[in-house]
This record gives sequence, C-alpha cells and structure tokens, in this order.
Amino acid sequence: QGVSEPRRVYCRCSGQRGREAALSPARLRALVSPASDLVAAPNMPNVETVRATCEGPRSQTTGSTCVGHDKAGPASIASMPRTAEPTPAQHRSKATRGIIDTYAYFICPGDNFYKFLRATILPSWLPPECIVFLGFAFSCAAGLLFSLATEVPIAGLLAAVCVYGNFVSDYMDGKHARATNQCRNGGEVLDHFFDPLSFSVIMWGVGAACGSYNLAIVCVLGIYCNATILFQEAMIMKTLEMKSIGPNEARVLYMCLGVLLSCLTGCTDGYWIGRGDQCWLPAILGSAQSAATGFMWLSTAITVGQCMVELRKTVRRVNMFGPPPDSTPWVRTLSNEHLSKNVPAK
Repeated sequence: QGVSEPRRVYCRCSGQRGREAALSPARLRALVSPASDLVAAPNMPNVETVRATCEGPRSQTTGSTCVGHDKAGPASIASMPRTAEPTPAQHRSKATRGIIDTYAYFICPGDNFYKFLRATILPSWLPPECIVFLGFAFSCAAGLLFSLATEVPIAGLLAAVCVYGNFVSDYMDGKHARATNQCRNGGEVLDHFFDPLSFSVIMWGVGAACGSYNLAIVCVLGIYCNATILFQEAMIMKTLEMKSIGPNEARVLYMCLGVLLSCLTGCTDGYWIGRGDQCWLPAILGSAQSAATGFMWLSTAITVGQCMVELRKTVRRVNMFGPPPDSTPWVRTLSNEHLSKNVPAK
C-alpha cells in the first residue's frame, strides 16, 4: 500500500499468442485469488489498467503465459469496492487427491462403461437429476440391508452391490450431464446434498446391525462436519478438492464390510461353508456383530480425526491464500433483486 512504482503482474491468458488482454480493475479484483488464473502479491497496489501480452507457447492445460506491467495507484485492492463477481466457468474447478482415484482408479467406472450404458439402457433425454435420486435409492437400500447383515447371510452381499450402485450413479450423473449438455446448478446442489445424506443412511444401517447407535450418531456428525469444511473451502477458494479419504474410499470400505459380514454370518449359520465350529473365518475374525462394531470404531476414528485435521488446515489455507474476506453487510429483502447485481453482463 502506498507504493507508486510499477509492479509486474504475472498471469495466464486464455487468448491466443500475441493477443493483448486489457484487464479492468473489477476484473483484476475478481482474479486475485489462488484458485484463479492470476497470481499477485498480497500488498499489490491498486491497478487501474493492465495490458498483458502473451509470450511463449500456449499450454493445453493452463493457457499461454503472459507478463504485463501495472499502473500503480494509492489504495490496495482489498480496499477497493466490490463489484460483480466473475462467471462460474472462469473460476470454479474440481480436483481430487483420493487414494482410490490416484492408485486404484480401475475400480471407478470410466468413459467406456458410460458409453456402454448409453448404448443399452441410458437414454440421452434422461435428466441427470434422476441418476442422483437413483444413487440415493441405492444408499437407502444398502442401509436397510446392512441392518440385516448380521442375521441374514445374503444381506451383506446385496448391501455391497447397492453400495456399488451408488458408486456408479455418483460417477454417471456428472458424465451424463456433460455428455447430453444438461449441466445445471440445481443438479450440482442436489448431488452435493445427497452425498453426505447417503453415507449417513449407510452408516446408520451399519450401526443398527451391531447396536452401536451412539457410534453411528458420532459418525453421521463427522460426515456432515467434513462435508461442511469441504464445501466452505470450495465456496471461498473456488476449487472443490476431494481429500485423501473421501466418498470413493468410504464406498470401497462399505463394500468390503458387506462381503465380510456376509461371509461371517454365512459361516456361523452354516449357510455358506459350514458350522461355526468347522470354519476358520469366525474363529479368527469373530462374529459378524463384532466385525460391524470394529468397523464402527474405525469409521468414528477416521471421520473425527479427519475433521480435526482438515479444519485446522482449511482455516490456515483460506487465511493465507484465499481472496479478500467478504465484509459486505447482510441484505434484508424478500425479493431476488440483489442477486441480479452479481450476474455479469452478457
């Protein structure tokens, strides 16, 4: 603040090589965030106009690299009045560093599986929201079957199949929306609303199987706390980043639990292999109820531990690398007129 000499502004330009891009103060304010394409110093002075000339070859992932000079002013960017926010397509991005997506991506349904569904049973006119509701129906069925997994041997296997159906639905809704040009913000809201609810229903079914309702309540609270941290960070940083232990990892654990409970229950009741005194699996792992209880304790430790770690890391991350905080007051209104101020002109 208060520095009058010119400063260099490094940015990435979406234009072609050699094309000049004029950045207005409002545009520059909107771009000053780590999730955007502009990187600026925290104490960078006010910028009236920036003309950036692209130099260097264009990259397929980040665009051409541009270097420009700014025109310094008296006030900092944080003190400038807020204007219309940029369009979501300019800033919003998604990333994942999950264990399954990184090291066991072959488990996840891919493009070939979606093409197979499009060619067989998935019509192009089907709204992607229907796939979201179908995934939630799979999770409800999985929760019900998990609650019976310690008594009915086949219930665990069916629960694992339903969890995988939720897995496929969560992958296919976004692919189907992009492939059929049916992307809607409302669909994204429904998708992120039903994701934590689906895991909560499944976790409650596992808790009912072993009678550990207190652990189930803690796990459900942990699921929603982690979801709140994730989406609040995405709202501030404009980047939705899945953590190392996320939805896909939880689904894989649920499927393994379903198969394990089915084997233990079947061995104990003589349904699959033989009586419990003749089978080695219950003698090593115990009964199906004890296995479900151990899974509940493991899930509680993971959800609570991840919540504590990610809360600390997220608070530090948004404070150090986030955009200027929103200091505007609340608007008391019964209409939607205030929303039009944030809609960019076409």
